Amino acid sequence: MLSISFLFNIFGILVSVLVYFFINKLFGSRMVPYLEEFGIDYFSYGLLSMAFFGYVGVGLGSFSERIRAEQAQVTLEAVLLTPTRLSTILFSLALWNLVLATADLIIYACLAVFLF
Repeated sequence: MLSISFLFNIFGILVSVLVYFFINKLFGSRMVPYLEEFGIDYFSYGLLSMAFFGYVGVGLGSFSERIRAEQAQVTLEAVLLTPTRLSTILFSLALWNLVLATADLIIYACLAVFLF
């Protein structure tokens, strides 16, 4: 089941990269004056913003999502009763989402470099 989820994730990333690529082809010349001071085109800007917002989403949402999932699975109480510090538990809950966001970033970069 994980492999299907991973394949759909890669497919979603590919679609996002294609959307930014074609937006750059369609409107890139109009947006260049706004991005000229940064020295990038719209395609690079879009990819960087997707990577940045992936990490922001992990920071903002992963803690609450994981705590809610642990509550729904009735394992939160058992985890909190262990002698582990609360900061370690929270970091561990968010670690997998951070790894996935990093993998998404690598996939975005690879698709952008090798396909376009």
